[in-house]
Amino acid sequence: MTIEEVQNEMRRMAQLIGAKSDQLPTVCRLQGGGRPNINISDDGLLSYEAYERGLQVFCYTFTDLEELMYHTFKHVVPAMASAHAMEMDPSGQDFHKHFLSKKIELMSKIKPEWGQRVEDEYNQAPY
Repeated sequence: MTIEEVQNEMRRMAQLIGAKSDQLPTVCRLQGGGRPNINISDDGLLSYEAYERGLQVFCYTFTDLEELMYHTFKHVVPAMASAHAMEMDPSGQDFHKHFLSKKIELMSKIKPEWGQRVEDEYNQAPY
Protein backbone atom coordinates (compact mmCIF):
# COMPACT_ATOMS: atom_id res chain seq x y z
CA MET A 1 0.00 0.00 0.00
CA THR A 2 1.39 3.40 -0.96
CA ILE A 3 0.70 6.88 0.35
CA GLU A 4 -0.79 7.79 -3.04
CA GLU A 5 -3.21 4.83 -2.97
CA VAL A 6 -4.45 5.80 0.49
CA GLN A 7 -4.79 9.48 -0.43
CA ASN A 8 -6.58 8.70 -3.69
CA GLU A 9 -9.10 6.41 -2.04
CA MET A 10 -9.74 8.88 0.77
CA ARG A 11 -10.22 11.75 -1.71
CA ARG A 12 -12.55 9.63 -3.86
CA MET A 13 -14.72 8.81 -0.86
CA ALA A 14 -14.63 12.39 0.41
CA GLN A 15 -15.96 13.62 -2.96
CA LEU A 16 -18.93 11.25 -2.67
CA ILE A 17 -20.12 13.06 0.47
CA GLY A 18 -18.74 16.54 -0.10
CA ALA A 19 -16.15 16.40 2.67
CA LYS A 20 -13.53 19.13 2.49
CA SER A 21 -9.81 18.43 2.63
CA ASP A 22 -9.45 20.14 6.02
CA GLN A 23 -11.97 17.65 7.45
CA LEU A 24 -9.78 14.72 6.42
CA PRO A 25 -6.79 13.32 8.26
CA THR A 26 -3.30 13.92 7.02
CA VAL A 27 -1.42 10.99 5.47
CA CYS A 28 2.09 10.26 6.74
CA ARG A 29 2.35 13.86 7.98
CA LEU A 30 1.62 13.98 11.68
CA GLN A 31 0.69 17.53 12.67
CA GLY A 32 -0.30 17.15 16.30
CA GLY A 33 -2.99 19.30 17.84
CA GLY A 34 -5.29 16.28 17.84
CA ARG A 35 -5.62 16.17 14.05
CA PRO A 36 -5.86 12.56 12.91
CA ASN A 37 -3.16 11.13 10.69
CA ILE A 38 -2.94 7.95 8.65
CA ASN A 39 0.43 6.28 8.80
CA ILE A 40 1.78 3.39 6.74
CA SER A 41 4.47 1.31 8.40
CA ASP A 42 7.33 -0.40 6.55
CA ASP A 43 5.57 -3.75 6.99
CA GLY A 44 2.34 -2.41 5.44
CA LEU A 45 0.27 -1.81 8.57
CA LEU A 46 -2.12 1.11 8.31
CA SER A 47 -2.59 3.25 11.42
CA TYR A 48 -5.21 5.89 12.15
CA GLU A 49 -3.81 7.97 14.97
CA ALA A 50 -3.83 11.33 16.66
CA TYR A 51 -1.47 13.13 19.02
CA GLU A 52 -2.00 16.19 21.13
CA ARG A 53 0.75 17.89 23.13
CA GLY A 54 3.03 14.97 22.37
CA LEU A 55 0.63 12.38 23.80
CA GLN A 56 -1.13 9.79 21.71
CA VAL A 57 -4.90 10.36 21.87
CA PHE A 58 -5.77 7.22 19.91
CA CYS A 59 -4.24 4.70 17.53
CA TYR A 60 -6.12 2.09 15.52
CA THR A 61 -4.19 -0.33 13.33
CA PHE A 62 -5.49 -2.09 10.23
CA THR A 63 -4.26 -4.41 7.53
CA ASP A 64 -7.18 -3.63 5.23
CA LEU A 65 -7.62 -0.29 3.41
CA GLU A 66 -11.42 -0.53 3.43
CA GLU A 67 -11.53 -0.99 7.20
CA LEU A 68 -9.15 1.96 7.64
CA MET A 69 -11.41 4.09 5.43
CA TYR A 70 -14.50 3.05 7.40
CA HIS A 71 -12.93 4.23 10.66
CA THR A 72 -11.58 7.37 9.00
CA PHE A 73 -14.98 8.42 7.71
CA LYS A 74 -16.67 7.32 10.91
CA HIS A 75 -14.69 10.22 12.42
CA VAL A 76 -15.16 12.66 9.51
CA VAL A 77 -18.92 12.28 9.06
CA PRO A 78 -20.12 13.36 12.54
CA ALA A 79 -19.03 16.98 12.04
CA MET A 80 -20.95 17.08 8.77
CA ALA A 81 -23.98 15.40 10.33
CA SER A 82 -23.88 17.77 13.30
CA ALA A 83 -23.90 20.85 11.08
CA HIS A 84 -26.86 19.40 9.16
CA ALA A 85 -28.76 18.61 12.36
CA MET A 86 -28.31 22.17 13.64
CA GLU A 87 -29.61 23.57 10.35
CA MET A 88 -32.62 21.26 10.43
CA ASP A 89 -33.50 21.97 14.05
CA PRO A 90 -31.91 25.09 15.55
CA SER A 91 -33.78 24.47 18.82
CA GLY A 92 -31.92 21.18 19.22
CA GLN A 93 -35.02 19.29 20.31
CA ASP A 94 -34.67 16.68 17.56
CA PHE A 95 -30.93 17.06 17.10
CA HIS A 96 -30.10 13.40 17.69
CA LYS A 97 -32.69 12.17 15.20
CA HIS A 98 -31.40 14.48 12.44
CA PHE A 99 -27.77 13.76 13.36
CA LEU A 100 -28.10 9.98 13.19
CA SER A 101 -30.16 10.09 10.01
CA LYS A 102 -27.56 12.26 8.24
CA LYS A 103 -24.67 10.17 9.56
CA ILE A 104 -26.25 7.01 8.15
CA GLU A 105 -27.05 8.78 4.86
CA LEU A 106 -23.48 10.04 4.38
CA MET A 107 -21.87 6.72 5.24
CA SER A 108 -24.31 4.98 2.87
CA LYS A 109 -23.25 7.31 0.05
CA ILE A 110 -19.72 6.00 0.42
CA LYS A 111 -20.80 2.37 0.75
CA PRO A 112 -24.35 1.20 1.46
CA GLU A 113 -23.11 -1.42 3.91
CA TRP A 114 -21.34 1.29 5.91
CA GLY A 115 -24.62 3.08 6.53
CA GLN A 116 -26.13 -0.18 7.74
CA ARG A 117 -23.09 -0.81 9.92
CA VAL A 118 -23.43 2.61 11.59
CA GLU A 119 -27.12 1.95 12.21
CA ASP A 120 -26.37 -1.51 13.64
CA GLU A 121 -23.66 -0.09 15.93
CA TYR A 122 -26.12 2.55 17.14
CA ASN A 123 -28.84 -0.02 17.78
CA GLN A 124 -26.42 -2.22 19.75
CA ALA A 125 -25.11 0.62 21.92
CA PRO A 126 -26.29 0.53 25.53
CA TYR A 127 -28.19 3.85 25.56
